[in-house]
Amino acid sequence: MEEKKFELGQTVYSAQSYKIGRYVIKEKTTHETLEGITEEMVFVDPTGREVAYSVADVQNNFYFTLEEAKERAIEEWQVVKKTVEDQISSFTDEAFDEIADKIAKQKEAKGK
Repeated sequence: MEEKKFELGQTVYSAQSYKIGRYVIKEKTTHETLEGITEEMVFVDPTGREVAYSVADVQNNFYFTLEEAKERAIEEWQVVKKTVEDQISSFTDEAFDEIADKIAKQKEAKGK
């Protein structure tokens, strides 16, 4: 994957899971830790809140246009939707009994 080149002051869009956001890049920082040197980018959201992300997170979750972010968020939503549909489809009536039994055992263990 080609590295995206983000610049200070640039407006960018995020697609994290199925949520989208808009930020302005405020600064790039470097931190020295026991594991080595890490780089982060500090973003400001429309409310003025500052959030720092690792360079890897920026490369994977931030885009130059809102349309790119929307496309990615929709792709992520489809994954979430499929997972939930699969969970709902595979749920059985016996699962309610299993939940009730588990709760009853927890109450017994607590001495109630």
